Amino acid sequence: MAGSHGYIGMIFQFFKNLRIRAKLLLAFGSLLAISVMLVFATFQTLHKIQSFKRLTEKADSLFIAMQGMEISMAEFVNEEYKSIEFLKEGKSQSQETFKLNAQLANSLIKEIENSLQWSQEMPKATAIQSGLVKVSTLFARLTEKLMQRGFKDYGLEGALRKSIHEVELASFKYDKVDLLTLRRHEKDFFLRKDTKYQTEFNKALIGFREKVAATAQPAVLDLITSYQDQFNEIVDIETQIGLTVHTGMRGELRSSINQVKPMINKLNRQVDIESKRAIQQSIIFLITIVAIQLISGIALAIYYSNQLSKPVKQIKSAVKSLASGNYPEQLVVDSTEEMGQTKAGFNQFVKRLKIATNFAQTMGEGNLNLNYDDQFSDDVLAKALINMQAKLKEADEQKAKINWVNEGGAKFNNILKEESASLEKLGDDILKFLVNYVQANQAALFIRENKDRDTLVRIASYAYGKKKFVDQQIDVGNGMIGQAVLEGQTIYLTEVPKTYVSITSGLGESTPQTILIVPLKTRDQITGILELASFSTFEKHKIDFVEKISENIASLLSNRKNVEITNKLLAEAREKTEMLTQQEEEMRQNSEELLATQEEMSRQRQELEAELLELRQQVYSQR
Repeated sequence: MAGSHGYIGMIFQFFKNLRIRAKLLLAFGSLLAISVMLVFATFQTLHKIQSFKRLTEKADSLFIAMQGMEISMAEFVNEEYKSIEFLKEGKSQSQETFKLNAQLANSLIKEIENSLQWSQEMPKATAIQSGLVKVSTLFARLTEKLMQRGFKDYGLEGALRKSIHEVELASFKYDKVDLLTLRRHEKDFFLRKDTKYQTEFNKALIGFREKVAATAQPAVLDLITSYQDQFNEIVDIETQIGLTVHTGMRGELRSSINQVKPMINKLNRQVDIESKRAIQQSIIFLITIVAIQLISGIALAIYYSNQLSKPVKQIKSAVKSLASGNYPEQLVVDSTEEMGQTKAGFNQFVKRLKIATNFAQTMGEGNLNLNYDDQFSDDVLAKALINMQAKLKEADEQKAKINWVNEGGAKFNNILKEESASLEKLGDDILKFLVNYVQANQAALFIRENKDRDTLVRIASYAYGKKKFVDQQIDVGNGMIGQAVLEGQTIYLTEVPKTYVSITSGLGESTPQTILIVPLKTRDQITGILELASFSTFEKHKIDFVEKISENIASLLSNRKNVEITNKLLAEAREKTEMLTQQEEEMRQNSEELLATQEEMSRQRQELEAELLELRQQVYSQR
């Protein structure tokens, strides 16, 4: 009995694994035409399901393309417009990414429009396309303005820097504090984007011009006026661009994006609804054909209707559950025929969708380090999400680096405010700050001296042993430090000789992994050297940060050195004046004594002459 049940089960399983066409031919030979219709309807339904599945993916890709446009615009406006490539050629990676996403979005809208019967509930395709065109136009205008504005030595900012350097180098007498105040207002505006610093700048410049008007040549006053005009022009450009994300072109661009995004979201939802509706209708049609077969097949139709309708109902239930926003349970695949393959495909689709949703939710919560499942990382949605994750991580890293540099600059400025500190104390404070901030292990600060010979003299160090500085002076041209003065360029060593220097700690001594040597330049003159050593490598933004503040260190040390030299010269002058006064008094006393001696000698000579005359008279009288 058990053997017969096993045999029957094998037969049922055999029929279950037969393709639908074979089942219908074997079971309903007399109803071949109806069976063919059933198979045709089944394949048509599967094809329609796959078609609407691809349509849904296109709608999702349209939404992702819009996000890609928004991300690439944010990257360009926040950082990439400062790149040398853009400043020289007007091109950047973010611009290309924006254009590609814009082209993809327009292409997807046309494909969706051609593949789907547009309903009244859906936003018009022309409206979405017009919105995308407006966004692209605004982005192009913003790109032109940023190109006009420039950065560092390019555009209006480059011209501004050139003007202030011309004012600084002009031959007229002025108070450096006034010029530094102007530069501070200028930099405060660039950092904080507040027009009150423009007002402070113009007020300070008017006062500066009035102070120097009496002594400066007209050409110098023209340079000052040009400096003011160029700064105000940059402020005007910045205002047009937008001092915040809600003003100017940036605000207009943001508003345009916020108008297009809801339409795309609505289109995405409607496409999903239409797709699910069409799939449901296809399933209903398939069930109707199966019902006709059930009526025609009598007894056998009962068994085969169950075999055909059960997986369809499972798929239908799963699709409805998915349409209602809930993930269905995994469908049981108990056959290898079309329905089994469809359920396997549906299971895989749901699994992909779960993984994509979980990945997107995790990114939305701020976790950008989650790895996408390798099993499904090659499909279109996965690639788009992974690309978006990479862009978001890159944007976060760039933002973190910018904040790190700005925070370091603010802390460094606080050190420079200690005007009463000695040069050595100031050097120690600077090195302590740099070592801690860039996570180095050792540091040394040298200042250039040109007395008997051209040398570098260490004025401060951090965590160096005495052995390295037995000789407190290094001739220019000797060693890496001396060579850096001749080359005038930063030297970054990643392969440090074991004999170069050792870092001493409580655990012993070790050779650092990297050495960073930065010349201290002021007005194209090397005034000193900054040396940093570390067990780890220095990232590029840290090297850029050290090079940037090295200019401030150079100016500060140069000013402090000049002040000390001036004070020393004044002290020597006072000492020489006192010596001359003392020598003058001694000469006056010697002159008085000499005069008295001369008078005494004159008196004695007169007495001697009188005695000689008297003696001669006596001699003549005796003759």
